[in-house]
Amino acid sequence: MYTTLFSPFLKRHLALCSYLKTFPYDFNPETRRLFKVTDGECGMRHRLMCLIILAYMSTLLLGLIMGNHSAAARIIGIVFFMTYCLPVGQWNYNLEMTPVQVLNAFMDFETKVLKDRENMKMSLLARAMALFMHVAHFSVIAVPMAAFALILVRPCTPPFLLSLSNQCEGIVWYGPAIIIPLFELWIGLQFFITGTVWSFFGIFVSVVTLQTYFRILNSQILASVSLDDVNQVIQKYRGIQVLEKHLNEWLKPVLVPSLITLAPSLQILSQYVCIQMHNDIPMPGFLVVPLIVQNTIIVNILVFTLASYVFSSSARVMQNIKRRIRKEPRRSTIKKDLKACSIMKIKFGTNFVDRGTPLVIQDFCLSQTMQLLLIKRGTR
Repeated sequence: MYTTLFSPFLKRHLALCSYLKTFPYDFNPETRRLFKVTDGECGMRHRLMCLIILAYMSTLLLGLIMGNHSAAARIIGIVFFMTYCLPVGQWNYNLEMTPVQVLNAFMDFETKVLKDRENMKMSLLARAMALFMHVAHFSVIAVPMAAFALILVRPCTPPFLLSLSNQCEGIVWYGPAIIIPLFELWIGLQFFITGTVWSFFGIFVSVVTLQTYFRILNSQILASVSLDDVNQVIQKYRGIQVLEKHLNEWLKPVLVPSLITLAPSLQILSQYVCIQMHNDIPMPGFLVVPLIVQNTIIVNILVFTLASYVFSSSARVMQNIKRRIRKEPRRSTIKKDLKACSIMKIKFGTNFVDRGTPLVIQDFCLSQTMQLLLIKRGTR
């Protein structure tokens, strides 16, 4: 999947990153693998950008906490602040090679081990993820552009920098003041283009790719005619298990916990703003709020459902192997190899994403949104 269906998405995203000159990784078209840019200036620009973003987000947070804003304006500011928080935790200040190594390992596995992947038809879930990737790539441009338009129309909108000034209402855009919205547009593009690479291709694509691997293994189990064929399937399963271990070691400290915390919270607040405060945000800035609602719902349903399928699909592969060798008289060696295999999971902290996680998240988001709406109605 990384080398076929999602390869154009990866190349397109990295091409956008190359225009910003701060992303220290790129794609080599000859080797068809990711690599770390050896240019020292690019690494310095990346580290400098991390420090600028840290200072920028700290300023926005202080403005939200200490600013003299109304309750409605503060909630709108929190929505934009949390939207900007989603890609911040994914910046790699130390320029570690773990993300590149994990994605390259998936590509190596597909080209060297899973040679039958071209014969598999694209599943409905893979088609849905490919469609979502188109929407996500549009969103990484649309969100900072909408924020830029909102600043021009209403400069005092929190949490943006001009809301910190008491004279924001009287700003004229024919002078040096235009530099601030342009700076926020530039830093917003840095946030959403370079900051979402590892979320898109480390979480979103990896979970649907693992599903495709399990489909291939199940088809090979059905087509197996000897124990040697089954043994080959087990060896491939163990190779996928190694990929899963490396993937979890990369994702579970920061990426998955931040996504599973921020995405539901952002869905709750953006749904509330979209329903209750649609008259408080001028066009075209308001258009970004339904886009945020749409993207968070898709992430909370599609992505976490696919992540939960890693557990159930790997368990199904194990059951199919056991069922296949049940009537074989000489199966002791394969049973020993099978004991070395375990059911795979997408982990966050000490927990993992199971089948109930997406339903629990949606139930929580809808109930909390309704509570906010009822509280607002009761205060009138």
